[in-house]
Amino acid sequence: MTADLDRLCMGCMEEKGNEDICPFCGYDSSVPVIPSYLPPRTMLHSRYLVGKLLRYNGESAEYIGFDTQAGVKVTIKEYMPDTLCSRTKDSPVLSVRSNSVAQYKAFMSEFVELNKTLAKMRTLSHINPPTDMFGDNNTGYVIFKYIEGINLSKYLKENAGELSWDTVREMFPPIFTTLSLIHNAGVIHRGIAPENIIVGKDNDLKLIGFCISDARTANTELSSEIYSGYAAPEQYSSSNWQGTWTDVYGLSALLYRMLTGTTPTNAMERTANDTLPEPRSLNGNIPPNISKVIMGGLELSRDMRIQTITEFVTQLFEEPEWNRRQPDEDGETLKCTGASLESRTRLCLPGKLLASEAAGREVAAASQRGRLVKGSQPGPALMLGPAALSLRASPGVEPHSVTLGGTDCAPSSVPPGTMPPLPLTASAAPAPTASRTRPYPEACLPSSTGTLPASG
Repeated sequence: MTADLDRLCMGCMEEKGNEDICPFCGYDSSVPVIPSYLPPRTMLHSRYLVGKLLRYNGESAEYIGFDTQAGVKVTIKEYMPDTLCSRTKDSPVLSVRSNSVAQYKAFMSEFVELNKTLAKMRTLSHINPPTDMFGDNNTGYVIFKYIEGINLSKYLKENAGELSWDTVREMFPPIFTTLSLIHNAGVIHRGIAPENIIVGKDNDLKLIGFCISDARTANTELSSEIYSGYAAPEQYSSSNWQGTWTDVYGLSALLYRMLTGTTPTNAMERTANDTLPEPRSLNGNIPPNISKVIMGGLELSRDMRIQTITEFVTQLFEEPEWNRRQPDEDGETLKCTGASLESRTRLCLPGKLLASEAAGREVAAASQRGRLVKGSQPGPALMLGPAALSLRASPGVEPHSVTLGGTDCAPSSVPPGTMPPLPLTASAAPAPTASRTRPYPEACLPSSTGTLPASG
């Protein structure tokens, strides 16, 4: 694609001609911009044309951009902790406050290491990994592919405000798997909320909005971006330990919102007076076991809360007690009892089922694209990504054939993919067992720092 840069709209990067107001997105080039951020038509790295500001928080600012070499839209993220630095109107260079140089450098190091880690995950199709990184203007920049679509918040509004469990279990296995994989790489998101999930073509989902930890924790040196109702209690104090259980809380709150149409009560309000109703009391169509698991992920005490995504998904997709797996007389074939479509499409494995993070890690890569298993009656195939993520037979026990509604199927497997070599290098991040806010190169909410409407 070749484009006349002078004719590009800085709001959507489409060719608009000589019009001041874009006929595609309505962007008005005569409207003044915020002087603290890069003005439209700034050129970075002799390659990337900066467009309008999309959103910002205490860690960084994001702009729509255009890659003049590849001829495609991009998203440009600029490291810009506004409590530590500033920019004058006439210069793109950031000026760091004299008493904040050490903090500025430390947070920049975390910012760079986080994005290097994400860049190594470019085989994961449900995140948006960096495609380029460079330094300029006394700060750092990260380039991402521009994602077309709407965020989950807008998607819910267009679908009566809530989704059924059948819809959620069909759409969200890729997000469950992705979260488990990024946790294994040492990254905690801390901002799982409708604003950070993009719904694209054919309901394809992408998890976005990764930031360093201090940007999503209260009482730090950065302006905090706390998603009310989705942030775990430990995010409201920099002295509390955070870990995989922090994202379990966010994911549970997300499911609560999708299934009930109601955002959970703010965690700090719950700490003072916890009156949060179970999801099933708000929507009687939610299965009882699903309601209970969501509440287990919303426990205020991190010790009482479900600890890992693997454990959460295992419980979420576990057979109800009345619908357990039953072995045949020969012990070789297992049948899923019950007459529902769900039971006919349940993945059965012989032997004890393990819910450990290690077991989930081994099968998560193989199940990244999910498995399609058809039941015996006409109907859509169900993706069993969550089951593949969270269930594994005992060591030394090979899966036998499984009976799904009377149809024998041989268990399939996909060999784990290998990461391609990258120009970016970084030491492997530790698995996130427990951390306070600073040690992690990860964490980015539409808080008082502000979020501007996204383009596209």
